[in-house]
Amino acid sequence: EGAKAIADALRVNGSLTSVSLLGNKFDDETVSMLLKLKEEKSSLISLCGLKADQTEATFAYMGLTAQDAKLLAPEVAGGASLTSLDVGWNTITGDGAWELATVVLSKETLQSFCHIPLKELRENRLTELNLKEKGIGVVGALVLAELLTVSASLTQLDLSRNQLGPEGAKALAPGLVNASLTTL
Repeated sequence: EGAKAIADALRVNGSLTSVSLLGNKFDDETVSMLLKLKEEKSSLISLCGLKADQTEATFAYMGLTAQDAKLLAPEVAGGASLTSLDVGWNTITGDGAWELATVVLSKETLQSFCHIPLKELRENRLTELNLKEKGIGVVGALVLAELLTVSASLTQLDLSRNQLGPEGAKALAPGLVNASLTTL
């Protein structure tokens, strides 16, 4: 009921263009309702507090979940100016992690994600990558797994003291199969 009340208020408010609703423990039904509202109301630019011309966004340490990732993914996809995004040290898992990772990987203008140098990895320009203590979780593992397949020059990768957990390790594993890494 609380989220429905927020949605109803957003629907009638003519001046509000951006709200920051991340970290509110919404369920999937609420997220779907909010995303539908954003589609219907063209004046509502952001549900995550992003600005149209924003180049960097940090959502680290916010307790974000899969549902938050589902709110964030379409805004990252549509954010033409965004070049750097950090969602490290959160607990984004499951389908929300997959959804956000898919957007991150498809967004060529995004150069950095959770301290992962996307541009350099895509261009196969790194031999070493130190991601120690960067808060890499499931989303980061999914992104890395894909980029490891195109980064033949990368031979050393440090992922110590992150938040991979079992789901992140499982997500990363396919990328390690054909990677050129000699040190992990």
